[in-house]
Amino acid sequence: MATRLLVSDLLTRLGATRRERLGVPIEVSLTQASIAGEAMLDVQLAGIGDGILVRGTASVTVRYACNRCLTEWDENLEVGIDQVYRVEPEDIDTEMVVDATGWIDVGATVHDEIILALQPVPLCAPDCRGLCPECGTDLNTEPCAGHGDASSSPFAALEHLFDS
Repeated sequence: MATRLLVSDLLTRLGATRRERLGVPIEVSLTQASIAGEAMLDVQLAGIGDGILVRGTASVTVRYACNRCLTEWDENLEVGIDQVYRVEPEDIDTEMVVDATGWIDVGATVHDEIILALQPVPLCAPDCRGLCPECGTDLNTEPCAGHGDASSSPFAALEHLFDS
């Protein structure tokens, strides 16, 4: 799948616009979020004199794992795209470039915007109770029966501090 768009026709026409829709392949594998497939990009391209303005949205399905109970779910994510590609960038390391033949590559922009929009600490619900630290029971679905005498814990001497 192509992530490159030919924009040479817009470079010479200040204010000229064109709409583009395309699939952008994306693969992300983080501890609690993963994406495998393609993001759907819907953008307006505009000639701005010294380059191209790309503005629109990218949408993709993200597979999250809850930070507390490890439940997995899919969630649709839509992010805004607002990027300028320059013919002669001032800083080649930070600015996006229109190459010498009039092409831009939107893949890196889409990838970066999606990564930045992912939930840093995904939760299946705001009141998720998580897993029992001793037996691993999902406390959202069933109660934990307890785990014997806590007096052998090195923190047992502090228990009286929580009695009210």
